[in-house]
Amino acid sequence: MRYFNQLVLHLLSMILLTDPKKPAPKDTEQSLLWSFMASETFFPVEPQHSLNWTLMASHNFTRLVKTTKKVAESHSVQIFLARVTQFDNTSNFIASLYRKVGPLYLTVRNSTLGAQSLAKLVIVVVGDIGNLIDMNATDSLWTSTCYYIIVTASNPPNILELFRALWNVYFVNNVIFYPTDGSEAVSIYNPFKNASDVTNIHLRNIRAIKKSVVKKMNDLNGYPLRVSMFPTRTRALPLGNGSYLGADGFLLTTLASRMNFRPVILPPQDGLRYGFKASNGSFTGVLGDLIYDRADIAFNSIFIKDYETTKVQFTRPIDFDKLCLVVAKSGLRPHWKGMFLAFSIEMWVALFITYFCSITFWCFVRKIKSGEYSVITTILDLYRIFLMFPIAKIPNIQSERIAVVSFLWFSLSTATIFQASMVKFLSYPSYEPDLNTLEEVADKGIPVITASENLKATFESDEPVMRKLYANLEVVPDKGMDILGKVATEGNAAAIGPANDLAENIATAFVKNNIILLHIVADCPKSYHIAYMLPYDSPFLESINKVISIFVESGIIHSWYIHSTPFRPLSDYHQVQETYKPLTMSNVVIAFIIIGIGSGLSSITLVAEIIMHRINRRSRGNSSRKPPSDSKLHRRSQMVYEMTRKRFKPFKVA
Repeated sequence: MRYFNQLVLHLLSMILLTDPKKPAPKDTEQSLLWSFMASETFFPVEPQHSLNWTLMASHNFTRLVKTTKKVAESHSVQIFLARVTQFDNTSNFIASLYRKVGPLYLTVRNSTLGAQSLAKLVIVVVGDIGNLIDMNATDSLWTSTCYYIIVTASNPPNILELFRALWNVYFVNNVIFYPTDGSEAVSIYNPFKNASDVTNIHLRNIRAIKKSVVKKMNDLNGYPLRVSMFPTRTRALPLGNGSYLGADGFLLTTLASRMNFRPVILPPQDGLRYGFKASNGSFTGVLGDLIYDRADIAFNSIFIKDYETTKVQFTRPIDFDKLCLVVAKSGLRPHWKGMFLAFSIEMWVALFITYFCSITFWCFVRKIKSGEYSVITTILDLYRIFLMFPIAKIPNIQSERIAVVSFLWFSLSTATIFQASMVKFLSYPSYEPDLNTLEEVADKGIPVITASENLKATFESDEPVMRKLYANLEVVPDKGMDILGKVATEGNAAAIGPANDLAENIATAFVKNNIILLHIVADCPKSYHIAYMLPYDSPFLESINKVISIFVESGIIHSWYIHSTPFRPLSDYHQVQETYKPLTMSNVVIAFIIIGIGSGLSSITLVAEIIMHRINRRSRGNSSRKPPSDSKLHRRSQMVYEMTRKRFKPFKVA
């Protein structure tokens, strides 16, 4: 407790002795945050040299802290005192950093074990360098995403081993050793460029220090990076020599060239591809390789979702895809249905009503004209007109002629469209209606088969449809089972997978006689971003994200999918985009307009003819009718005689 009380007195003197004339920081929100963790016992171990707090408060050291803070993009700085027993002139050191750097977190501990980094830049002031690292500890101050300035009384003789231990145990490479022995030099270690030596840079050469820290991860100098990867159809195509083609293989090759590392590609140790959390709590596949430190990165693109662990992280998204259901494709429609599918139901009803009204109107016109008509003859004549066949006799009166012309124009429109629709139906395959909504799949009650335990969470929802699908979900134990083949052959099941992968699988393996065997349900339950997976706090994440950002923002990845697609798009099979569409009223409305106008004109003409007929009959009734003369009777009799003589030949008497 004597050393802890001494530290408290020095901190209080720092506050009391601070020059009030010096201006306060402009940011009023900046504050000095102290956390004294004095619950542990301090063991005073006197080092060979004492810490020089005056040098730590110098201008050069403050510049080093400000530069490193800018590189780390840290909003504050944590000062970590580990086994410090000398506190002479501590106030100047802390006050100088507080004024020139900003908010500070002050932590006092017995060692770095069990501690927590509170900022991206941590200044570790060490009194006993021997207790800096524990090879068997899992919970420690050291994090690969943070930057560290280790302040010691003097550089230890085994400083290279310390650097190597920080890299091998914690993957920490952003470490700067600063001794307060007056040498005014910092020690930096690059595990990629010169792993057998430590680089010493003078404290005044701040540009060289910044360059060595910033560009360390940009050039890995042939570092062997362990990559967990397995073959897929389009994204990862094995070449046989350990490398891959496809979108994932292309990006891995380019990333290795840009960051200058040597990818050591290894398949998942247990052969379970993406992997999942088993019932005993262990992880399988590439997920297990990352968690159990068998790989540095998994380079099979994967959905960004919860995998029941916090020990992995994702790169920046490279793509976006949907998680969709796939079912067996409906069968082809028989050709005899083509005639009935040419028009919609409403259109067929309108045609029958129009045909009935036309027959009624034509019969009425014929009755008015001659008083005698045949319904059967009228029906057959109108049927011939509707089928664009010629009629046997041209009508005599104008009203009937106008009606027939309107019937001809109506039949020209409807019959032509009907014939064109039939030609299209017979030329291109037309399928029965497919399952296109989740409700239809759920109501049908077919099982949803998958080999991935991770996809079970897709249907975990309170919605009734999702609950039905979750109840029908089946996870097959055989991970090598051809699920899509089972769905295509049996037809009484559904599968689930990424939409792009399903489209590629269907187009390359499930087309028979130019007919597709599987159908992707249009209503997809989930959508995810796609990225690559790394262990949590991986030191390579930031550099990999920079390269991926260039690829994504420049459109290279999207262009690869457009120009390097090795399969025929499903739209070429007229699956969804070229579905058969029956004609509606909007398509043939002109035909009904023509027949309506023709019927109207014919009705007006008929009314005019009736009126004229009655007027003429009245005028004839008022005038006296003269009996025919003998000469006229003689001429008529002669005409009848001649007509009769020509019809019947005279016979001879034997």
